[in-house]
Amino acid sequence: MRDPLRDWRLSDPEIFRQQERIFCVLNLVVIVSLLCANYFLARFWGPITPFLFCTLLFGFSAYLFLLFRIQYRAGRPDSPSINLTTVSILLNTILTLAASTTNRDDSQYYVLMCVPVLQAAFHYSLRGTLGVVLLANCLNFFWLWQYSRLHAGGVEVDEYVEAGTVSFIYTVTALVVWLLVNRLRREKLSLADSLEQLTRTRTQLLEEEKLAAVGRLAAGLANEFRNPVASIVDSLSDGRSSSFTPEQRELLALLHTESSRLDKLSSHFLAYAYPCTPIRAQVNAALILRSVADACRDAAAAKVIKLSITAPSDLPALLDESQIHQALLHLLNNAIEASPPRKTIYLRADRRSTGGVQFEVQNAGPPLSPEALPLLFEPFFATKAPGGSLSLAITRNICRTHGGEVSLTQNDHSAVCFTITLPAVPAPQPQPQPETTPIP
Repeated sequence: MRDPLRDWRLSDPEIFRQQERIFCVLNLVVIVSLLCANYFLARFWGPITPFLFCTLLFGFSAYLFLLFRIQYRAGRPDSPSINLTTVSILLNTILTLAASTTNRDDSQYYVLMCVPVLQAAFHYSLRGTLGVVLLANCLNFFWLWQYSRLHAGGVEVDEYVEAGTVSFIYTVTALVVWLLVNRLRREKLSLADSLEQLTRTRTQLLEEEKLAAVGRLAAGLANEFRNPVASIVDSLSDGRSSSFTPEQRELLALLHTESSRLDKLSSHFLAYAYPCTPIRAQVNAALILRSVADACRDAAAAKVIKLSITAPSDLPALLDESQIHQALLHLLNNAIEASPPRKTIYLRADRRSTGGVQFEVQNAGPPLSPEALPLLFEPFFATKAPGGSLSLAITRNICRTHGGEVSLTQNDHSAVCFTITLPAVPAPQPQPQPETTPIP
């Protein structure tokens, strides 16, 4: 479960340190104010005891040290800040306990617990805040118990009423501050998430715009040279004559092969530039995976690569069978090319927990370089052969027209895995036929 308090500390370390500085300054101000008030109002409060004076002087020095540490420390703010908050609360607790040595029927030194209550509401969870409030309330009543133990006459009832009132104020203040702070914190985290999502969307739109421009260029080039290439292929097919010498026939065969490759490349250009709208039908996704494996068994056998298929026997999905077959075929051909000989390529298909289906094509390493990852689905990007291909770009277009995505989910020395995730699509409901009235 996400912890908004920890997320906020990590996202705003400087604001967190600034709050700690403010609380340290508040504690210093409270200590100095109590000492000055006790000095000028000694006739009403009684003289300050040497023990209490030394304890408050120690607390003042400790807060100066904490303020210096907050100002100049380095590193992540989450764990060190919690330690400093805890130390501050414990220090104020010690100072408040020292106030019980004044042995007077009234004491204003319990105001020292106001700052820890606010500090807990800012930095702790609700449980931690209530714990600090309970500690402050216990210390409030501890003074009454201490005074009644030292004086036979005990304390008057209105002192208990006053202690209960102070405890109520502590509790209400802590709860209100905690609720307000956490609401602001959650809203700020929500705004940060929205900004991050907008940034990702903007990046994706810019990428899509760039790829669309490449697609338009690819379509224009394909249309320009597809017809001439087709004519060359047909001419070469008709021009194979027995009167040619073996060298001429070999040259014609080479020209025919390369021309066919150009014709296939132009088809890929058009497939990338104009992805077809999927024609969905209820199919067994496991059968698609097995069909793809059968189509690539010869290429895998040439490198002594074993194909392992893991899929439920019945895996219904609403998708375009031919397009998904093409996308998986591209991934498997790339996996066979990248896999070392005598290894195993794993083909998996399964249901997603959120609905839909998921396909995986996993081959043994080596992993792709970090520099290659951002360009992985770019047109004509390749890690080995110069010039590259459109296979991954076409695969991504097919997945996105289905409302899904293809991604690299594992990339290390043990395995490289590409995953196609397709969301659940409700089956189309049959449209009711309008009632017709027979014509008499």
